[in-house]
Amino acid sequence: MFEHNPRNPLVRYVIARTPIDENAILLDSREVRQGLLDAASYALDTEYLMFMPPGLKFLSGVDRALAWLPLGAQYAVAARKPA
Repeated sequence: MFEHNPRNPLVRYVIARTPIDENAILLDSREVRQGLLDAASYALDTEYLMFMPPGLKFLSGVDRALAWLPLGAQYAVAARKPA
């Protein structure tokens, strides 16, 4: 699951000023993880994305290095059944 990260101040700024997002409710990664665990017993991985603007390819390594930091503009939670 991919979601906008409410912990990122720029995301909150943009969402607050975008008419299509007027009633949007941003989910924190902890809420998503808990919802998945409430549904079934999954192994979960979370990565944070988009620390750097996508047009700056030479900084893509920074995104990979910071994937653990919960401040990226988006995050991804991957759920898989345990082996």
